Amino acid sequence: MRGANRSTGDRGAWRAWATQGSLAITDEALISGSNFALGIVLARWLNAEQYGAYALAFSLFLLLGVFHQAILLEPMSVFGPAFFVRNRRQYLAALLSLHAGMSALILLALGGSSLLAARLPWGAGVSEALAGLAIGAPFILLFWTARAACYLELAPGRAAAGALIYSALLLGGLCGVCRWGKVAPFTVFLLMGSAALVVSVVMLVRLRPSWKGLAPVLRDAWRWHWDYGRWALGTALATWVPGNIFYLGAGALLGVGNAGALRALNNFILPVHHCGSALGRLFQPHVSRAYGRKGAYGVQGPVRNLTLLFAAGGAAYAILFSLFHAPLFRLLYGGKYAEYSWLVSWATAGAVFQVAAYGPSIGLRAMQAPSSLFAGFCAAAAVAILGGIPAIRLWGLPGAVGASAAATLTAFAITQAVFRRKAEALAGQNPGPASRMSAPQLFRESES
Repeated sequence: MRGANRSTGDRGAWRAWATQGSLAITDEALISGSNFALGIVLARWLNAEQYGAYALAFSLFLLLGVFHQAILLEPMSVFGPAFFVRNRRQYLAALLSLHAGMSALILLALGGSSLLAARLPWGAGVSEALAGLAIGAPFILLFWTARAACYLELAPGRAAAGALIYSALLLGGLCGVCRWGKVAPFTVFLLMGSAALVVSVVMLVRLRPSWKGLAPVLRDAWRWHWDYGRWALGTALATWVPGNIFYLGAGALLGVGNAGALRALNNFILPVHHCGSALGRLFQPHVSRAYGRKGAYGVQGPVRNLTLLFAAGGAAYAILFSLFHAPLFRLLYGGKYAEYSWLVSWATAGAVFQVAAYGPSIGLRAMQAPSSLFAGFCAAAAVAILGGIPAIRLWGLPGAVGASAAATLTAFAITQAVFRRKAEALAGQNPGPASRMSAPQLFRESES
């Protein structure tokens, strides 16, 4: 009887995981699919210089967005499930307060970059794109925060519903803009921000942040997020470099149009990257809880399984797109950028290592070891900068794609090695901050 009950419980647990995993993948598939469709439409509609301006502006947005990711979203997935359970509504309000401050800084940075680009001989299109992004970026980041808060409550269904509404608004608005003949990077970024604002309001109404008794929770949240996030920020910056430095290098050395061609290539790896991110957000709270209960011993098995899962999925995706890259280019881009279609095999090969690195990265974050994670991505950034820029000079876009693949391989190899060493060093010890706190304010229950 006990064996039957255990079997029934196991099946129920697997069904729950399958349901949550499916919803998480649906959430990311909707966001990834809408962004992928947006990229394809812009690649077909805009000329190479305009599309290059869009790519450069968006890469700069991602650079500034890593501050938001490192200080707010990544620590949220680590500390939220473990230390802010009893006052989660005040915690969400604290995160929204931090988001408002960071968004103001990002708005100023993008606005200043727009003015600076306008002074460059080739920067008129980039300046216009950055101006639109400066307006839309705070709302896009607010949408990121609301989606992450849904995963904090283990409610990927809410995130998927929000993603569905966002995708419908974005793609519907894009159809209207195309019909009116007003497609430009400026209007596209405004459209993204408007859709994100509407969906964020709907999601936050459901999440019900509470501003009562906010001050102590905000103080504690900022202190903990900054202590963790300053290392995560370095990691996020190092992660940005291999994925985005090549747009800047191609634009500066080969022309803005070549940055657009590189973006057209990288559109093919966005779906697998977003799928890996979705699963990472889903599994991070669970692995963090495993560390809180069992220490480093409790995360080794899950991280090994996750690494194999990510690597297998990335490899299947790479093989599929490598086999059909030529007809896909003709179908999606209408004959544009066809001379670069053979590089898809190299780009998707790099994506395999990129998503496989999510496994050990989840483990290091769960063990609250962002400094260790920083080392692996710093090495990848060094490969991208020291090898990527000369490769672009010598071989053009093929050099950029090859150097990008080498950088992601470096990140995976070093991150995996660092995780194993860290897990062995911490095996048998009590888990992170919870064992060191004395009467922590984090557990203050002020929801009533």
